[in-house]
Amino acid sequence: NARVLDGGLAAWTAAGLPVESGPGTMLAEVDDVVQKPYERGRAAMEAYLRWEEALDPHGVSPHALLPEGRRA
Repeated sequence: NARVLDGGLAAWTAAGLPVESGPGTMLAEVDDVVQKPYERGRAAMEAYLRWEEALDPHGVSPHALLPEGRRA
C-alpha cells in the first residue's frame, strides 16, 4: 500500500503536525546500518583501500570469509 500526503511535508508542518529528524522512534533496534570507511577514521579507510587493491581484475576478493569457490 502506498499513500501520498497532499501538499507534502510543507502542508504537514503548516498544519502544526509533529515531525522528527534522524532515526526517530524505531520498533526494533537498528542493526543494519554500516558506516562508510571514511566515516570511521583514517585506519578504517586505509584498510578498505588495501582490501580494494587486493581485488582481482573481476572484482573478486581474496578475503577469507568468502566461500572456497570464490577465493582468489
